[in-house]
Amino acid sequence: MGLLSYGYKAIKSIKPKTKVSDATKRFKAKVEAIKKAVKKGTDDFKKQNPKSLVTEKQIKEIQKETAEKSNKKSRKEYLRERKMGGGMMGRPMYKKGSKKAVGKKSDFGMLSVKAGVDNNPNPTLADRIAGAKMKNKKA
Repeated sequence: MGLLSYGYKAIKSIKPKTKVSDATKRFKAKVEAIKKAVKKGTDDFKKQNPKSLVTEKQIKEIQKETAEKSNKKSRKEYLRERKMGGGMMGRPMYKKGSKKAVGKKSDFGMLSVKAGVDNNPNPTLADRIAGAKMKNKKA
């Protein structure tokens, strides 16, 4: 037994201290169930069609594609459960010390549209000019 093999066994014997969450356990169980179902389906296909021209490589590719499609929904559910702020979903996130929601667009880009300078609702140089002219008119 060499030095490297001993080190590998020592590392392998160490267990992680974190517990696996229930959501992770359910997700892994669903993935395994889908794998088994797809494998059973392809095995049944082989039994029913022994003279089929489908190769093993093609069958493995079909298994992979089918499992990926089926896992998509369970992956979304798992990620939704693991998302931070579980009870706060749907509520806007705020910047620190601000009352304005993160990602909420301002009406600054519409200044030039309202003034008739351009049709771009995004903030541009024309909006800065239109905003400056509006301030001069109000004063």
